[in-house]
Amino acid sequence: YSLSINKSNLDKILKLLKKSDTNNRPQKIIKNGKIIYRYKKSSNEPKKSIKQLEELIKNPKSLRKYEKFIRISILSLLSNGVQIQIKEMPDLDLSAQWVYDKVKVIFNWNSLELGTEKFAYLISHEMIHIAQSCKGGGFNSYPVLIGLDVSKIDVSNFESLKSEVYRDLRPQQIQLEIEAYSNQNNLKQTLKLFKYFCVRKMNT
Repeated sequence: YSLSINKSNLDKILKLLKKSDTNNRPQKIIKNGKIIYRYKKSSNEPKKSIKQLEELIKNPKSLRKYEKFIRISILSLLSNGVQIQIKEMPDLDLSAQWVYDKVKVIFNWNSLELGTEKFAYLISHEMIHIAQSCKGGGFNSYPVLIGLDVSKIDVSNFESLKSEVYRDLRPQQIQLEIEAYSNQNNLKQTLKLFKYFCVRKMNT
């Protein structure tokens, strides 16, 4: 199954993410007198404590800023000629990929199951790779390091680099991934990087 994201179906994508948010939300279940907590987490995500789960159940995290980022970033990519495709990939561990020579971002269909927040970080990661390409000469250029701070990489993100997906990458390519993983959670910075390297520079 394959779907090209455009302005007309963007709301559909956001609705699918909201549905995943509901499915992933922590639940407190009492069964045979025992309390059971159920929630969905990524393979590299640290296990949440009962206290953390109770807090999430009582006060669900607002996802408004992540939804806003997804909308802004997708519209920015589309308006600058970047194709965005969601399709089923044979490699389930590959959540997304920036194909610079085709100026296309491909998301694995199962990435929609991550929910709004994690999908926002996924887009952010790929937009950093796009900014790396733009610094290298243009959207269809091989990515180069931007020079961002890589000293504060999230533990779960660092663990992601041990995936089979990255096994055959060259050291230079690993450095590009480290730069993206270290900065993908800073959504405001990602939009600034895209605007600076891909919009401003391409128009001057």
